[in-house]
Amino acid sequence: MVHAVPLISRQVSDSKLLLVLAHDPKDRYENIKNMIRDLKIEDKIIMLDPLPMARLPDYIGISDCVVVPSLSEGFGFTAAEACAMDKPVVASNVDSLPEVVSGKYILVEPKKPDQIAEAVYKIYKGEYRQTLKKMFTWNECVEKYERVYQEMLSKGQLSM
Repeated sequence: MVHAVPLISRQVSDSKLLLVLAHDPKDRYENIKNMIRDLKIEDKIIMLDPLPMARLPDYIGISDCVVVPSLSEGFGFTAAEACAMDKPVVASNVDSLPEVVSGKYILVEPKKPDQIAEAVYKIYKGEYRQTLKKMFTWNECVEKYERVYQEMLSKGQLSM
């Protein structure tokens, strides 16, 4: 993502990256800070410490676009939250993210700053894939788990 910032800035000069970044592992955090300094893009990035989950919607709400440049992803809560808030999303085409994103989005290959930059620019111009929003409710999740457990029980793959 950091390497995409200079590319994005060439196309959208007043753009800023709001980067929410954990300090651990410390070497990774320092590496990213050094990368920002080496690329001379300190004025293009606002770095924040990790946020409580309850505050995340506030920051998503003020964003024009949310980028989830994951190399691997469990569920993709940030992407799902942004989609639910009708924010355009650029997400890596890995693991669960293609199944989680909906609404306004563009999928990119991981570790491809040029693809991230191009996707952000397309979103800036209003060019993105648009689908019906997916809803992920707790009741639906529980029902799906119950169905899987019932199937496994009926096939003798799970014993009580």
